[in-house]
Amino acid sequence: DLALLGNDYTKKMTRLQAVSVAVRLAEELSGKTITPAQAGTFIDTKNEYVLKAYAAGILADQKGIIFNPNSKLNREQLATYIYQALMWARDNSTIRFTPYDSKLAEYTDAKSLSSYAKEPMAFMTALGLMNGDEGKLNPKSTVTIEEALKVAYLSLDADKLGWYQCYKAEGNPFYRNNEVLTQTSYSVGDRVWVIGVCNEINHKNWRIVVDPYNGLVREIPTGDFKPIKELKEGDAELYYQWVPEKK
Repeated sequence: DLALLGNDYTKKMTRLQAVSVAVRLAEELSGKTITPAQAGTFIDTKNEYVLKAYAAGILADQKGIIFNPNSKLNREQLATYIYQALMWARDNSTIRFTPYDSKLAEYTDAKSLSSYAKEPMAFMTALGLMNGDEGKLNPKSTVTIEEALKVAYLSLDADKLGWYQCYKAEGNPFYRNNEVLTQTSYSVGDRVWVIGVCNEINHKNWRIVVDPYNGLVREIPTGDFKPIKELKEGDAELYYQWVPEKK
């Protein structure tokens, strides 16, 4: 909502601006519109974004009937709003996310996270949607509009990140490195961790991965790999789940 965000993205983001971004993210990913909570839920705002965010469970940090729309957003709140928006999209569409291992233990100030922000921050840092600085998460530090928009933009591809598994039965799949196609040593059952999506016209939807053998960044065609997802009950027909034991 450009009218709400203004034209100076170096300013500190407010809670109202943040929930507008989170709501738009949830609706964009799910293709559905969030039904707002009833007017009067908060005594200091009637804004539809806030009421939608409350109804969708995005406001996990909220206590009481005072929203404080103009208070400045901090990093753990940003992680929480974006995470909850992604979870609402998951629960209201067919998108699913990768299994992951928490990296919170790697940060020296992880214990200072509010209880509501622990799972969101674990998810966001594991998928590379948010990162720490010099071993710290700085969860109480305020966030600029441009910083928050970058996280939201990366989160548009959240369901495409994480574990993928090689399933090609014949030959070795290819990867691209410095514009050169080269056969890899991946074999059926090998897994890679996808860190991004390639959007170049000639390689649309290729995945950017960290090569497990040498730690280098590669690009692979998704035709040779299938994503591994955390499925929900009844998802079996929605996803091609092929997870053989690694040879």
